[in-house]
This record gives sequence, structure tokens and C-alpha cells, in this order.
Amino acid sequence: MSEIELQKQINQLDAAYNELKTREGPGLLVNYFATSTKAGWSAYTASNLSYMRVGNLLHVFFYIDGTSNSVTTTATIPFANAAGFLLNTPIRITDDGVYAVGIASISSGASTIGFYATIAGGAWTASGTKRVLGQIVIPV
Repeated sequence: MSEIELQKQINQLDAAYNELKTREGPGLLVNYFATSTKAGWSAYTASNLSYMRVGNLLHVFFYIDGTSNSVTTTATIPFANAAGFLLNTPIRITDDGVYAVGIASISSGASTIGFYATIAGGAWTASGTKRVLGQIVIPV
């Protein structure tokens, strides 16, 4: 193989690699933070909301940190929860500086995750630091 042919193959591999880094598809982690419609914060600090679809399962990973401006908190995701599934997953939260266990919840057929400040589904403080940290796996 000549040096020119080898360089062509290297260039093709580089192009394929760069395309794969930006392509959304099965098994690829997609940063959805900027696209998601979020409610309950007036400003954000270091935050992320990403997902990975594997077959009929959507894995959603979230760390949303900022200033609370509401007693309710939600974030949208790109796919709806399958019909017939109501999911509640324990998550780590901070409500006005107090660490606790809360809930991430999504209703049947919905594409919005509700975040709650207590394991029983309690409301947030509408001021101070609000943080949600966890993951939820959703059938789609």
C-alpha cells in the first residue's frame, strides 16, 4: 500500500470518527440540557441532562443545579414514556441548601419528568439552591 492510499484511508477513518462523535443513535450519549424545557429554576450552575436510547429503553441522566424560583420542578425529555408505565425513582436532591432523597417521576405517555423534594412527592422551597441528581430508565 502506498503512502497516498494509506493517507486516504486515515482521512476516511477520521471523517467517520468525527461523524460518529456528533451523531445521535442507539447507544450514544446525547446532551439534551439546552433543548429540554425546564421549570423551577431561575438560573443554572454546572448542570447536565443527557440521555442514551438502547432499544426500547431510554436512560436519562441528570444533574441540574441552580437557583429555585418555584415549588414545582420539571424537565422535558425527547421521547414519551410508554403507555401503562408510571415510574418513580429515588434521587438525591438539595432543597434550599438541605440535602435529602427526593423522587423523579414520569407518568404514562408523558415526556416530562417531575422532580419532587421528598420521597413522598413533596414540594420545593421557591428560593435558594435547588439541585437534582440521578437517573431514570424509561420504556419508550
